[in-house]
Amino acid sequence: MALINDFGLETPERKLTLLLLSIPDSQKNTKIDILHLNKIIKYYEEETAKNEVIFSNFNLGAVSYEIEENIKFLEDYDLIEKDEKGFYTLTNIGEEAVRELLASNLDVDLKKLIESKEKLNDLSFDELLFYMYMKFPETIVNSTQFKKLELMSKNLIKKLFIKNKIDVGTANNWLFSSYNNISLKIKEKPIKGIGVDYDINELDSIIKESNYKELILFIENVFKQLELSPYRYNIDDNKDYQSDFIIWVNDLNHRIENPILVDIKLNAFKIGANKILNNFANILNNSNTKTGIILNFSKENNDLVLSVQKNPYVLFLDGKKFLYALKQKALANLIRELT
Repeated sequence: MALINDFGLETPERKLTLLLLSIPDSQKNTKIDILHLNKIIKYYEEETAKNEVIFSNFNLGAVSYEIEENIKFLEDYDLIEKDEKGFYTLTNIGEEAVRELLASNLDVDLKKLIESKEKLNDLSFDELLFYMYMKFPETIVNSTQFKKLELMSKNLIKKLFIKNKIDVGTANNWLFSSYNNISLKIKEKPIKGIGVDYDINELDSIIKESNYKELILFIENVFKQLELSPYRYNIDDNKDYQSDFIIWVNDLNHRIENPILVDIKLNAFKIGANKILNNFANILNNSNTKTGIILNFSKENNDLVLSVQKNPYVLFLDGKKFLYALKQKALANLIRELT
C-alpha cells in the first residue's frame, strides 16, 4: 500500500479519479476529460448519497474545485497524463496505484461507479450538460448553458432515448413537462412489420357493446405486436387533457414527427368530428409533440381517412380500416402513404 500512503490516495477525489480512469465506459474507452470526470463523480455521489466531494454550481453546472486541484496533483506526480485533446489516462504508476486501491478497503461502491461512467462518459458535451441539468435541477443556478440547451431539448431527449440513457419517469418529466403527473413511455425500436393478428369478431363485439376500456386494451395488444413499446395512459384518467397512447415510429417522412399521440374514440361522430379534432389539437399544442392520430371505431362502414388537420398534424382515421391495413403494411409505410 506504499503508493496509497505516499500520495494520499485515500481521499475521495483522488481514489475516484484513478478508479474511473481504469474503468471502461459503454464504448470500452477508459479515458475521460475534465468535464465528464466532474459530472460522473457528481452522479456517483448523488446515487450513493455519500456527499464526500464538494461541488459548486458554476457556469457549467455542478463542478468541483477539489477535483481539478487533485487532478493537477495526480498529473504532477505522474499517476495520470493528459493527451493533446484534453483526455486523461493512467500512467504505469497510476495503474499500479489502482491495483493497490482495489486490494485495499476502498469504501467505494464499484458497481455504482461503473454504472456512473457507463451512463455518462459516451455523451457529447451538450448531451452531458443537458442530462445533468435535468437530473439535478439545482445545478442550473448560474448556468450559462441551460437556455441554449433548452432550445435543443427535443433533439437532445431523442438522442438520450436512442442511447438508452433515460427511463420512463425521466422522459415524463423532461419531454412532456406540461403533462403534470402523467406517466410516459416512448422508446424507439425497429418496427416488426406487417401481419398484425387480431380477432375481428372480438373487435366487433367490443364496438357493439361500446366497451371503451376493452377497446383500449385491444389496441394496446396490436401496438405491442408492432413492437412499438406503447405507453398507455390510465384508462380512468381525465380524458380532457391527454391522449390514450404515445408511440414512436421509425422511418417516417418530414411531415410527421415523433413521438406520436394516439387517441381512441368510440362512435366519435355522435360527439362531433370538429370538436374531437379541436380538443386533440389542444392536447398536442400543450405538449412537445406536434403529431397525433385519432382512431374512431364505429359500426358504420367509413373510409379509412375521415379527416386530416395540419398544424398540429392530426390524422383522423377509421379504426377498423386502420387495423385491417396493418395486416398488409408496416405502420411507417401506412402513415407515409396517408400523409
